[in-house]
Amino acid sequence: MDQLRAIKYFSKVVETGSFTKAANAFKVPPSSLSRRVSDLEKSLGATLLKRSTRIVKLTEVGQVYYDDMQQVLDQIEQSKETVRSYQTTPMGRLRISSMVGFGEKNTATTVG
Repeated sequence: MDQLRAIKYFSKVVETGSFTKAANAFKVPPSSLSRRVSDLEKSLGATLLKRSTRIVKLTEVGQVYYDDMQQVLDQIEQSKETVRSYQTTPMGRLRISSMVGFGEKNTATTVG
């Protein structure tokens, strides 16, 4: 989960162009977010972002990684939505058994 969080942080830094704005979006300190992104870069063995006091830019490999990770993050969100739809939308077959008279009077109009 920590790597997924780091990827989300990295993605938000790219989208906002700022560690501070990304940190505000996640309600975490900028230093914590920056550390996680740095740890991600170390684990990959690559520099993903060019940092300066005013701007943050993607490196070439950072752009490739960002594009790949956007697809992954989009797929994760789509999978979450799929799971949620199974939880909120009743699915499957429902069998109802009752006495004939009750079924004809009540169930047929309710179900049918």
